[in-house]
Amino acid sequence: MSQQWQSHNKVADFTESLLFFNNDTNFEKSGSPVWFDKGKNGAHAIGILTYATADSYNIGTRINESTFDLFQYWISDPK
Repeated sequence: MSQQWQSHNKVADFTESLLFFNNDTNFEKSGSPVWFDKGKNGAHAIGILTYATADSYNIGTRINESTFDLFQYWISDPK
């Protein structure tokens, strides 16, 4: 049986390329989106879970301009 889980919390800190948060997650969830809920405007992905740890913050790659441009390249690549 497949299940989809979610966890709610706030981003504790961030840099230009990383997000740090305490959401309940584990190592098997890498690649999952990190969402910001904009209420009536819907949820927007702001990062990708890249590293989960039990000792400290979980870490996500922040979707900034260069990350977004890379997504666009992958989508448009005919290979």
